[in-house]
Amino acid sequence: MVSFSIMRDEQVLQKSEGSFLGALLSNIILSAFTLGIYAFVVASKTGIAVTDERIIIKSGGLLSSSTSEVRLDNLQSATETSGLLLGIFGFSVLEVTNAGGETFNLAITN
Repeated sequence: MVSFSIMRDEQVLQKSEGSFLGALLSNIILSAFTLGIYAFVVASKTGIAVTDERIIIKSGGLLSSSTSEVRLDNLQSATETSGLLLGIFGFSVLEVTNAGGETFNLAITN
């Protein structure tokens, strides 16, 4: 389960965890070499939380994870993409762009 640092006055509206299949397909060679352990670790460290003030995106890796935050007043766009193949396996790609032009992509479960 992904843990997010939420401020006291924030209310979490929605949470989503990373997708095992998305992590497996993101680096299939490393996943095959580690017998799926890589994909499990990455999926357990990846997630998104939407609060009433910001969107928190946590991207996991094998040894570390990075956290990106976009305040809702700086949000330029948020787009969810799910093709036929992605939809069958139950995950989609969320693309969040802030007013500064930074774009964050995350494969999430539906």
